[in-house]
Amino acid sequence: MTNEFLENLNKINKDYFTFSDFKKIWVGKENSLKVVIWRLIKSKKIIKVYRGIYILPDSKIKIEKLANEIYFPSYISFEYALYLWGILSQLPYTITFATTLKTKSVNLMNTKIEYRKIQKKLFFGYLLRDNIYLAWPEKALLDTFYLASLGKLKINFSNIDYSKINKKLFKKWAKKYPAKTQKLIDNYLID
Repeated sequence: MTNEFLENLNKINKDYFTFSDFKKIWVGKENSLKVVIWRLIKSKKIIKVYRGIYILPDSKIKIEKLANEIYFPSYISFEYALYLWGILSQLPYTITFATTLKTKSVNLMNTKIEYRKIQKKLFFGYLLRDNIYLAWPEKALLDTFYLASLGKLKINFSNIDYSKINKKLFKKWAKKYPAKTQKLIDNYLID
């Protein structure tokens, strides 16, 4: 029964699975499914990556995609997005997301993920790239200034390559941010 279950799981075209997915293909009782899942984890035939989230050992899922989907709405922003756009040269230790939900940190597949809360009115300026929501460079920089102006983020703004920022778009979007953020921006941004 376990082998049949794994075969059916491999037929599903998904990057990761939830307990609900398992229930859809399991023919036995729910209690016995929990035992089967536990045994499959123990035998490394499935891997538990987060509470209620599982992958197959040969899964090619990108951690950013999984992190984006498990805490939604969210988009990659702040230092990690600046790095992805080539605006910050050092790879951050943490993958950072903007969200309208509660701020939280999780460890996902041995990677630290941070979801940082921003105001709903500031939740814009992102695109879908490789099935992952990612802030435009200007928005990632604005989000970084925003949290720094609130004292919730420390970053050395002199390490940022401002030449890669569309200043016209940046200034347009900056008007939506609080005065405290705009004041901090004025200290660093050169016309």
